[in-house]
Amino acid sequence: MRFATVAWLALVVAGCGQVTSPGTDSSVGGSDIDADTVEPDPDAGQPDATPPLCLWSELTRDDFVNLNGTDFERSPSFTTDGLAIFYTSAPQSGEYPADVFDAVREERGLPFGAPRLVGEVSAPEGEYDVEIAAAADEIYLLRDSGPAILASARVKGGAFGEPVDTGLVGTSPTLSGDGLDLYFLDPAKSTIQRSSRAALGEPWGPAEPVGQSGSYTWIDVTADELRLLLSGGAGGVDTPAIAIAERASVDEPFGEPAAAGDALVGGGASIVGEASWDGRGAQLVVAVELEDGNSDLYFSACE
Repeated sequence: MRFATVAWLALVVAGCGQVTSPGTDSSVGGSDIDADTVEPDPDAGQPDATPPLCLWSELTRDDFVNLNGTDFERSPSFTTDGLAIFYTSAPQSGEYPADVFDAVREERGLPFGAPRLVGEVSAPEGEYDVEIAAAADEIYLLRDSGPAILASARVKGGAFGEPVDTGLVGTSPTLSGDGLDLYFLDPAKSTIQRSSRAALGEPWGPAEPVGQSGSYTWIDVTADELRLLLSGGAGGVDTPAIAIAERASVDEPFGEPAAAGDALVGGGASIVGEASWDGRGAQLVVAVELEDGNSDLYFSACE
């Protein structure tokens, strides 16, 4: 499914990986996005309007100089403001499965700080397809042990609770800005699905198709739900490595994907994998597999 499906399966071993992070367990509870200082904000998922389609800058690793290393960094997810990132990391040796890490920065253009293990949601099975809610108070992920989409909310004190099954089956979950719509992929049918809920914390309703995903294995939606990012495809004329689909309203299906731009394929990458953006669709983080076999995070900005 993803560009490293085989690698993920090889990582399913006993134990919980203590990988690149020089930090400590339960990172988010002690970081700059501590739930004690960041209360759920009903307006947090409503940033400025999504900008018009633009040219993306050439991929660079400068923003992630403190995160990239000899391990596999994948499954990145920005918070809406782009000031915090969640992702997975696992050693090339396969000694441990992938764990979830986070990092923060004070403003755009600065490198993210040191990675910190999000121990509450990291388990022996290994995690992937990480999605962080707009207000950084809810996280969605999958585990190598099964196809169920799991969710975990913060509890008082800053840590996330035990992940629970949402009742939805698919890959690449991504949330709307208000947290009331969850988009994900149905790989068997190559469709983009949407499930809704009446309020935060309420159960998710039945899913409905809202577009075709083709060969893409990763999606991300802007906060206003009008623009969709697709990545993880084979690449080529008909299926560019990173593409964008649009629609005029949330009541319509997404249109045909169009290539995001040539600048997003490069930087020494041999395979472009998962791509994610902030709430406005103005900053991109892309996981790429390098020529030496490693996987790093790259950054691009909408210019």
